[in-house]
Amino acid sequence: ALVMMSVYYMAWFIKEYPKPSWKTLVKLGISIGATIGIRPGGFLMIAYFGFFVIMYLLYTHFIVKPKNYDSQVNSQNFKSILWRGLAVIGISSVLMFILWPFALKDPFNNIAYSFKMASHFEANLKQLYGGSMIWSNELPWFYTLKYILITSPIIVFIGALLYLFVAKKYKNGYFWGFVLFFCFVFPIFWIAYTKAILYGGWRHSLFVYAPLAILAGLGFTALASMMKNKYMKIGITALPFLFLVQPFIHIVANHPYEYIYFNQAFGGVKSAYGNYELDYYFHTTREASEWILKDAKAHPKKDGKIKVVSWHTESVKYFFRHDTADFQVGFCRWYEKGNTDWDYAVFTVTGINPALLKNKDAFPPKNTAHIIKVDGKPVCLVLKRTDKSDFEGYEAMKKNDIQTAIPLLQKALSIDPYNEQALENLITIYSNLNDMPKTYDLINQWIAIDRTNSTALFQLANYYFRTGDMANATAVGLSISKYNSLDFSGYWIAANAQFNLGDYQRTVDYINKIIQIKGDFKPAYQLLAQVYQKTGNMEQAQQVLNAIQQLP
Repeated sequence: ALVMMSVYYMAWFIKEYPKPSWKTLVKLGISIGATIGIRPGGFLMIAYFGFFVIMYLLYTHFIVKPKNYDSQVNSQNFKSILWRGLAVIGISSVLMFILWPFALKDPFNNIAYSFKMASHFEANLKQLYGGSMIWSNELPWFYTLKYILITSPIIVFIGALLYLFVAKKYKNGYFWGFVLFFCFVFPIFWIAYTKAILYGGWRHSLFVYAPLAILAGLGFTALASMMKNKYMKIGITALPFLFLVQPFIHIVANHPYEYIYFNQAFGGVKSAYGNYELDYYFHTTREASEWILKDAKAHPKKDGKIKVVSWHTESVKYFFRHDTADFQVGFCRWYEKGNTDWDYAVFTVTGINPALLKNKDAFPPKNTAHIIKVDGKPVCLVLKRTDKSDFEGYEAMKKNDIQTAIPLLQKALSIDPYNEQALENLITIYSNLNDMPKTYDLINQWIAIDRTNSTALFQLANYYFRTGDMANATAVGLSISKYNSLDFSGYWIAANAQFNLGDYQRTVDYINKIIQIKGDFKPAYQLLAQVYQKTGNMEQAQQVLNAIQQLP
């Protein structure tokens, strides 16, 4: 909002050239200062301001009126604009420091630090993008642009492109079109150019949308005004509203989750499901929590507090803040839910592997009690536990009580054959018992549920390694990085398999991959030392062994 407020008063500053009023200067200074006070990226408004003024002067004196150029008059105008521009920056700086104490403590260093961090935020999160889970620092350069294209009403793009052909209907229409297109294009370009780490769709760039919408409005307005025929004028005026019927229906049908929107050209939410993030902000946890409160009241627990877990505990805790006497809210990841004690679980589809989301047999799981949908697709689940065999089996396994653990985990699988945690724990038990046929059958059962699960693939690679099939151990191990580039376990299996095969060059290659991901993984260095010993390079082997001593 403040970005557009700033651009709006920049326009007034330019329209009042050569002597913008002090009223305009103050409003523009307040707009820019407040923008910076919210986010360091607001400094771009100062750059925008200077750039637009310079471009307007060039446009006016060299394109619109090139023959009326008067150096003396314009020299005075330039001085007037310069002083007024400095006044705007002064006003914005005062307000910025009032709203931003961190900058006031050490203006030069802290402002530079904040601007740098805003462009390269250190968080690295897994994102569902294009049907794959990708770390946010590995997303493609066109990530933001693509999200805008698939999640905005298509009529906005039509209207904005239309403006290019009807800009002459407005006074200085091409210049103002340039300003608005620049406000849309430049931030997207800058994000791509600086390789900024983004996540959660285009939430970091929402401010670029308003200029696009304005251009669309101006485009259709100008086109309608050009029509001589009354009915053509009415038709052009009605056209944008006809295109907005579908987004309007989406809003009404899916309130309060209307922000989960993908346009018709992309195929809507149905095409996005399992391919792109949906309820990234966990808005659905409120409805889920309220459903649990009602259900628990109808089916009260006989003893102890009702345990509710979620991946996003802060919002769920908030919705149970008046019921702490009866409810206990805890943290649990989706892939750990079988190993955790709970009565109800709240999970949005965020963070769940796409292969599992698209497996209609396995997802949603059998203990799903309530589903929140958008356009018919599940975006949040409430799981209700009526049997805790998987958790009890896990607890017995931790105590090495295998005789108790196995029947409990088998019971959990008889209730739900797609219980991944029960499968994983049984695989671990049978692998430790060296019962390889049962291990192999259970691994394949798990991979059939989710072929992209890196833990399941590691178990399969480990099975091949232990049974002496080094070629398959290597192949499956290397496939893990395809689904999780920061998981080095597959490279570890591959390195050991190639070492056993005597291919020391490949062993070193995979060790280097491990070190790139986790530089302090000591076993990798120990294996590297063994490679050097095997190849007779004792000096390098000793250097590696010495280096291990320096690792934490």
